[in-house]
Amino acid sequence: MRRAASFTASTKFACSSFTRNSGKTIETVIAEAKFGPVGTFAYSNLNYQLLGRIIEKASGTPYADFVHERIFVPAGMKTASARSEAPNEHVDGHQYMFGFPQSRGEPDYNPVAIPSMFIWMSAEDMVQWIRLFTARGKVGDKQVFPAELFDKLLEKPADSDYAMGWLYQSGGPAFAKHTGVTGSYTSAMAVMPEREFGVFVLTTLNSWMGLAPTNILNG
Repeated sequence: MRRAASFTASTKFACSSFTRNSGKTIETVIAEAKFGPVGTFAYSNLNYQLLGRIIEKASGTPYADFVHERIFVPAGMKTASARSEAPNEHVDGHQYMFGFPQSRGEPDYNPVAIPSMFIWMSAEDMVQWIRLFTARGKVGDKQVFPAELFDKLLEKPADSDYAMGWLYQSGGPAFAKHTGVTGSYTSAMAVMPEREFGVFVLTTLNSWMGLAPTNILNG
């Protein structure tokens, strides 16, 4: 499972078409996937979709319910949701059309694709999410999650700049970061646990111009 979370589990299929609600199951997509040598890095959303399926099988609970009960509630994140449906209170996203940002709703995502790409949450909950990493699992003064878990999540491998959902920045101050893009939103976050510092940038826009969050994080 660590190989899957670090994109060294041999899958080389990004399965972008699978994100739409096509009715395909994770088993079908795996059967259609292309594979390379185990241990070779290849970014693939399928890895996290597979991990989400493992969580459902092992827990007997839908993925969205599992992360809500086991992560969001203990962390005090009141608006966070791992469901494909947009919450009632949300800001519409946009996409550039002929140079102008146009409001558009999110596509109808296949729920099985959610573990690889998608969480709804408020800016306040995003602050809480960042603090989990900078405070090594503490919520306020209470140790809600094991500190060792976050040490493992942020442990940079010797032979790669990517592991456990984080891309590690080399040169200058060391920090871990990741970006995300959906049908009409773009986000970026970075943490520096040694300095107990984190930052995130969110935009209601999906386009290459919407990748400005990454540029901001990189200075």
